[in-house]
Amino acid sequence: MKLRSVTFNNRRQSFTVRAGTAEFEFPYAALERGATRRRRVIRAFVDPELGSEAFTFETDDGAIDAVHLDNVLLWCRDPGAELEATLYRLTQEAADALADSGLSRRAVARRLGTSMSQLSRLLDPTVRAKSMEQMIVLLGVLGREVEILVRRPDEVRTA
Repeated sequence: MKLRSVTFNNRRQSFTVRAGTAEFEFPYAALERGATRRRRVIRAFVDPELGSEAFTFETDDGAIDAVHLDNVLLWCRDPGAELEATLYRLTQEAADALADSGLSRRAVARRLGTSMSQLSRLLDPTVRAKSMEQMIVLLGVLGREVEILVRRPDEVRTA
């Protein structure tokens, strides 16, 4: 998804981000280096150098930073973004498990009953066309157990 526009409001301390047909509020407080009342945003724009998938902003003290749309979607608890982030984490874990397992890719593909090309797609973090089920089965073959935790959004996360 590409960003259509971004505006900022120093009084409300937030950005308004438009992507597709949706509009999202992204507070300054969600920034790694939050723009505070002492640091005001003076400019924000959809950044074509970042594939129009992020916006860049500048503060009055000269600091320049960028925010990717994925971070906005995760902050706003977009269900699609949460799924993609979870699949990405599972993919990274699968790659680590494969490295730790001492198994060859061919042996893992054989145990999964799939092709080498399908295994490569499952292990590629840029490929989004995979399911949670496929990743859980892959991790099981690699000797990892997946635990799913369901909680209310207001509950405190523990690392």
